[in-house]
Amino acid sequence: MIRAGRKQGPYRPRTEETLDAGKLELGEDFQDAECLLISEVKVLLEAQYESKKEEKNLTDVYTKTLEYVQKFSRYTNRDTIKEVRALLKPTNLEPF
Repeated sequence: MIRAGRKQGPYRPRTEETLDAGKLELGEDFQDAECLLISEVKVLLEAQYESKKEEKNLTDVYTKTLEYVQKFSRYTNRDTIKEVRALLKPTNLEPF
């Protein structure tokens, strides 16, 4: 049965797997994913902002996320963001 009003994504069979983000157990989808810095997310969202604004395709979640990353992003220069990423890479810190 499909419920009206619900978006249907790709079919994924239900598993009995219990994941715990606190233990960095994020599931199969995030196995090889790399975490982004807030500053990197800001650059990506701002790059899309103008085209989305013109198309009037801005969702509330998009707008609030953009406001959040603009408020808490420490680095604004792309070169600085690249340098910070390079400095963090050789450390033993968990990216999550």
